[in-house]
Amino acid sequence: MIRLGFLSALGAISVVAALSWGYSRQPWMTPVSDSGESVSRIVRRGVGVEGFGLDPAAAHQGVEQAALAGDSEAQYQVGVRLVKQAWQQDQQFKLVDGINWIRKAADAGHHQAQAFLGRSYEKGRGVIQDYAQAYQWYQRSAFAGNPMAMLRLGKLLVEGRGVEVDVIQAYQWLNLAAARGLYDAERERDRLQIRMSVEELVAAQDASRHFDQNIPRLSVEFDDWPPGF
Repeated sequence: MIRLGFLSALGAISVVAALSWGYSRQPWMTPVSDSGESVSRIVRRGVGVEGFGLDPAAAHQGVEQAALAGDSEAQYQVGVRLVKQAWQQDQQFKLVDGINWIRKAADAGHHQAQAFLGRSYEKGRGVIQDYAQAYQWYQRSAFAGNPMAMLRLGKLLVEGRGVEVDVIQAYQWLNLAAARGLYDAERERDRLQIRMSVEELVAAQDASRHFDQNIPRLSVEFDDWPPGF
């Protein structure tokens, strides 16, 4: 009986230790200096914070602290949240607050922030409309593997906004975005194909194969732009 009691107590201690370790490993329990990505993704998805004793306001505060500490993912999430609030409340004059945070993340190489900033320049929201700037930010994001940036880059090249019309490059980017699952890119690519010669199409598909081997295929979601933004 003593041995049985000892084993039961040992088992209970093991379970508690395992639960404590698992809790300590939750993203919101990591130090601010290295928690930006995990904390901010939890806040964005709204998953689990209440169940683990952390209310959304505290979680947002943690992300803001990480953003101030220079974490690019946290900066991006803070920026997106501010932009969405301004957009949904029809207070476009407040967009600049969010765009400033997104710019910090974009300057640090955050590909989603770069695509978002490109969209902001293309539409002139929170910044002065500037197609050349939009093209540059889309290009940086596209080379990092962002399909939305590829789609927008392709459309700028088709329409000659911020850059000279180039149907081969446009088809290439639209083709790459379509291969990464964007139906809108597939539709735009097939529409463009009608305007192209056989030689141009062959060159564009050759370029697509080359770039596809050298540009990453990402597994993240690209739904951060507010509806209608």
